[in-house]
Amino acid sequence: MEITEKKRNELFKRFEVKAVKHSNAATPNRKEILAEIASDLKVPVERIVVDKVEQKFGDKQVAVYARAYDSADQLKKIEPAYKAARTEGKKKGEKKG
Repeated sequence: MEITEKKRNELFKRFEVKAVKHSNAATPNRKEILAEIASDLKVPVERIVVDKVEQKFGDKQVAVYARAYDSADQLKKIEPAYKAARTEGKKKGEKKG
């Protein structure tokens, strides 16, 4: 994965990241992307939210938009619960546990 843009947002105490992943296979799932971003940024996965994963039909590039927070509490204050759940791989209606 190649991070193409990394911007600091002091107001929300986070980094906003745009990245590109080259993939010959199907679109990678969020857990794979989350692990790679956490590794590249050296941030625990609990503090990252994958906002969007885009791949145009027939294209080998996957565009990824994510946010990495300074703390897990900051993430919980700002991000909607469904985005955090979607990043963790939970399905609609599934409870944490």
